[in-house]
Amino acid sequence: MRARCRSSGEDYNLVTQNVKASFDVELLESFRSLRLRKDVADITEGQIITEIKALLAKVKNDDLPDIKALFDKELVMDLAETDVDAHILAYSQKFKQVVLEHGLEDIFAGDDGEREKCKRLVSCLAPLVLKADVKPAVRWTNKTAKSMQKVYTLVYDKAVAHDRHFQQNKRQRMMAKVKDKSKDSSASAKSGRAGKAAAQPKKTGAT
Repeated sequence: MRARCRSSGEDYNLVTQNVKASFDVELLESFRSLRLRKDVADITEGQIITEIKALLAKVKNDDLPDIKALFDKELVMDLAETDVDAHILAYSQKFKQVVLEHGLEDIFAGDDGEREKCKRLVSCLAPLVLKADVKPAVRWTNKTAKSMQKVYTLVYDKAVAHDRHFQQNKRQRMMAKVKDKSKDSSASAKSGRAGKAAAQPKKTGAT
């Protein structure tokens, strides 16, 4: 609104109305007595806005979606991105985005919430071979990975190791193909020479 007023030349104070003044008198009185428990004169704009946001967040959180189904649908790792740093970081950022978009900050608050975040982050990993490597590591061999930061580090290290192994196998397959092609070419050349020699007439002795 302020940006629009700057571009149009309008006076912000004339085209807007403060939150307190916009309240129905009876509603404001109920809000004051039940929520804020202050005299109307002592209530500030900031206090009203804070309480309204808290009410909206509570309504949203009381109607929670299926958390597992939500993350299975929306938290997808971009395997088209070949840079390990980029796609692991993007995956973590996507997790935060899903939490914010669906108002789940309070659900994932505290130690229990942190553990649940780690669980959801691991459960949506891809490819399956990476998930199969990380999941038992978190549960058995790396039990300290109970925070998002530590799980991120573990996932990143495992992803780098998997990518290195994949690249090594890829190079080995390429080298094997080159060798096979070289062998085929050599065999074909030998076969060609042998066929040419067989086609030449044999020399006979003088009569």
